[in-house]
Amino acid sequence: GGAGPLLAGRVLQELGVASVLIPPHPGLFSAEGLMVTSLRIDDGQTNLRRLDESAVPDLLAWYREARNRLVAQLRDDGIPHSRIRVVPTADCRYEGQGYELELPLASISSTGVRGLRRAFGERHAAMYGHADPREAVEIVTARMSAFGDLERHGPERLARGTRTVPEDARV
Repeated sequence: GGAGPLLAGRVLQELGVASVLIPPHPGLFSAEGLMVTSLRIDDGQTNLRRLDESAVPDLLAWYREARNRLVAQLRDDGIPHSRIRVVPTADCRYEGQGYELELPLASISSTGVRGLRRAFGERHAAMYGHADPREAVEIVTARMSAFGDLERHGPERLARGTRTVPEDARV
């Protein structure tokens, strides 16, 4: 943090280390990180229903509504539409199972929702070494994350340091 440079010399001396890298404005390091990360909004809805053809219209309606609502919220926060991206996912499991796998939707469309069944089988086989295409799959939670990318600023260019202590740094 901000006190690191104050203590660095003595700590280096004690450890027998010859040099240290101190970022510019170390007391603001975390705040600067917050200024360049994306805004994120999450939403989810518990469904707990069999993932079959009858579930497609309801799930698709929820994903579309959630997308529109989250994008509108980011637009209200001043994020241009071109810097907004959404990530729809679903927590699915075999019926009666006690744990879920989070799966991305290929698209917010009927095809994307229908693809969850196949994606679940593939992910289950990859994770656990088996999958049963005849076993019923249920969706537990539909999720949507929206990201608003903030404008990025490049890092401050610094002159290479020397081993000579600047006069204004001497106490």
